[in-house]
Amino acid sequence: MGTVYRKTGGTTARPILKPIATGLPRPPGPIARPMAPPIGPGGAPPWASFPPLRRQRIARMIHRHKWMHARGYAFAGAIDATSGRYVPDASEILTAAPKPGSFYVPRSGIYPAKVADVAYGAADRKRGLLLMNASTWNDHVRRAAAGWEPYKVKGLQFEAKYKATDPRSTYGSGTAFPVIWVPPLDGREPEAVIVSPGPAPLPPLPPAPGGDPGSLPPPWVQPPITGGAPYPGAPTSPAPTPPGGSGYALGRYVPTNAQILTAAPRPGTFYRPRQGIWPIKVAEVAYGAADRKRGVLSINASTWNDHVRRASKGWEAYKVNGLQFEARYGAHPSSFFNTGNAYPVIWVPPLDGREPEAFFATGPTPPIPVPVPPVPVPPIPVPVPPVPVPPIPVPVPPWPVPPIPVPVPPWPVPPIPVPVPPVPVPPIPVPVPPWPVPPIPVPVPPIPSGAAGGIGGVVVGLSLLSAIARLLDR
Repeated sequence: MGTVYRKTGGTTARPILKPIATGLPRPPGPIARPMAPPIGPGGAPPWASFPPLRRQRIARMIHRHKWMHARGYAFAGAIDATSGRYVPDASEILTAAPKPGSFYVPRSGIYPAKVADVAYGAADRKRGLLLMNASTWNDHVRRAAAGWEPYKVKGLQFEAKYKATDPRSTYGSGTAFPVIWVPPLDGREPEAVIVSPGPAPLPPLPPAPGGDPGSLPPPWVQPPITGGAPYPGAPTSPAPTPPGGSGYALGRYVPTNAQILTAAPRPGTFYRPRQGIWPIKVAEVAYGAADRKRGVLSINASTWNDHVRRASKGWEAYKVNGLQFEARYGAHPSSFFNTGNAYPVIWVPPLDGREPEAFFATGPTPPIPVPVPPVPVPPIPVPVPPVPVPPIPVPVPPWPVPPIPVPVPPWPVPPIPVPVPPVPVPPIPVPVPPWPVPPIPVPVPPIPSGAAGGIGGVVVGLSLLSAIARLLDR
């Protein structure tokens, strides 16, 4: 371990330091800002001749504590020796306009949702709010369910019950509002963002035989940038970059100011956008409307542009996280997000996808295929000419049409009986005598008695009846 100092007063040029960890001796002089030694052989640092194990330890300490900064070995905040957490200085704590990757102290009437809205914007407000609540650096702040009911978690409570002089003070220790960490959207803690910014790994140190190892590693000094060439220019080697990080990417081609365009980007150039310019507009100007989609995916897939923050906003149609043009980058062409107030410098690759190191190097390089997600193309209707349909022949009987024979019954036809109503016949008048006709006396013979008289009586009776009937017929 080395000696770590915390700034307790003074100015930026001549700070007053207090040692908070032991190990290496205090840097010489009244302030912890030693003069930069000359560069070693071949541009290597002077401690390149140290034994490998010690060089590795030194490189790790430089990478973690930013000892290559021009301000020497002191930094505003420091790592607390007891808790191992980063303790920010008063100059690092914002009191207004919080942004990702910063410390912020709220005031009365400010709630966590408002902090997330200002820092991350409306699109990432919910995600940023949950990242703030999940950050382990904010564990000194009291959490409760009040105000966090929609998220069903216990969240940070901004109450004036913390110590003003201690950013890591616990609840109930004073009357000031707490200091909170507003993490970037990748959720990194301050030890990973401030002490060792950037995701770049430790670069290998070039070996250099001989030399005095010394007792203290001096800071790195950025050599003059000589690499790069104006477009299209002669091919050159990438410019050297320091083996560490000062808020920008390492080990990549560094363009000169003459190579960075501010208007009319073209394939194979560096370009710095301005307000109101989006990646799809850059691709349309550089590649034309026909290759706009392929070009914007090539820009987004370039590894040289990894220092630019990517998000899904504006890239929903491509279903990828794409470059975000925001005025939060430093002056260095490869500076990381949230290191300044300028727009980033991007590499506009040629359609074969080459990186700047290969584009400006000697000799051709094979094209790098750019993966393009398949997009369903609707079928294009093809006009079909109408086909004449021949008429269907209808059978027509030959003219004249022969008469249809009708069966005729044989003659004569029996007459059809016609019912005749009956004619009433008047009755024939029969003359009736006006007065009754007196009966005609009929002489009746005497009936003999005895045997002969019995048969004779019957004959007489019949004769009498016949006479009466004749009279009636008249």
